[in-house]
Amino acid sequence: MPLSLLADLRTMWAAHRDPVWLFRNKRGTSHVDPGVVSKAFQSARLAVAIKEEAKPHSLRHSFATRLIEHGVPAETVRILLGHASIKTTQGYLHLTEAARKELNDTVGGFSVPLFD
Repeated sequence: MPLSLLADLRTMWAAHRDPVWLFRNKRGTSHVDPGVVSKAFQSARLAVAIKEEAKPHSLRHSFATRLIEHGVPAETVRILLGHASIKTTQGYLHLTEAARKELNDTVGGFSVPLFD
């Protein structure tokens, strides 16, 4: 995690010290409204000129993918994502382009790539 993000999260938590919600609603009674998250996500996506359609849930997939790429066991990813079953987590366990290339380079010697 970038240190600047960690600093921002610590500042946010220190401001409200809610023991349950890091991102809470205006009243402090529950989590932030999903519509607010979606609107902020789309605004940030457009601000950095990402033209592909994406939803906030894409962040979960990216997070899970990066963990797997860095060798974090699937069971740990399951726990971090809050899944009750590893079967739910399996939907996040796909090969990225970098992982495909690394696998093809590692196995090597094939005239046709193992994974396209």
